Amino acid sequence: MGKIGKILLVDDDEITCFINRNMLENMEVATQIEAVHDGRQALQYVKGKFIGTTNPNYDTDLLFLDLNMPVMNGFEFLEELSKWGDIDRNRLKIIILTSSANKKDAEEVAQYNELVSGYITKPLQAEKLRKFMYA
Repeated sequence: MGKIGKILLVDDDEITCFINRNMLENMEVATQIEAVHDGRQALQYVKGKFIGTTNPNYDTDLLFLDLNMPVMNGFEFLEELSKWGDIDRNRLKIIILTSSANKKDAEEVAQYNELVSGYITKPLQAEKLRKFMYA
């Protein structure tokens, strides 16, 4: 994975976002780390930054997506995003970050392999993150 410009945490649990943000800031893996609390907010971010842009000079953004959220969950986010054909997918990497160890959830996420770069069960740990960043 290239240089990370921004990490977007998409999780409705504010404590989880706080803990993950602190760990990521301490690791110094991105120039910017933000959090939103549902899939709809994440779609607005993606639409504003990645629709119709293919500038290779932009850094890669990493989006950690929880599956179980109100308003719009992670599966609904992925379903909507899969309909958008003009996203610069080289600059947007999505990693599922969920408390679900349910095989059914992992199988459903596998339907979105063109969008999802990985699947991590919580808690986010430095060694898990490094596997995706330096693989």
